[in-house]
Amino acid sequence: MPIEMWEELVGRMIDEGFGVIQAGTSTSRQIRGAYSLRGILTIPEAAMLPGYVDAVVTSASFFMHAAHLCDTAAVVLWGPTDHRQYGYSGQAHLQAHCPTDQNVPCIRSGR
Repeated sequence: MPIEMWEELVGRMIDEGFGVIQAGTSTSRQIRGAYSLRGILTIPEAAMLPGYVDAVVTSASFFMHAAHLCDTAAVVLWGPTDHRQYGYSGQAHLQAHCPTDQNVPCIRSGR
């Protein structure tokens, strides 16, 4: 998902009174407004992070699985991968509807 879309989502969450944490690698682009833990956590520490928050908003990734293992509510943003095959029941799934033309990308690349 383009960084601008994440920043818009983070801005809206902050406006509603939520705190936002960004985790990932040190080379991940920082999302404006989020408290950054990029590159600070080990993999085991990152896997435990969802256990310390009320909810997780993530793309279909490591943190989706970590939230499931920590029994933490999650909203998962999906691209072309079908959430019915790889997602967990009990999580909220937002599925992108990709163009049927294989030459048109579902999610813009290069971000």
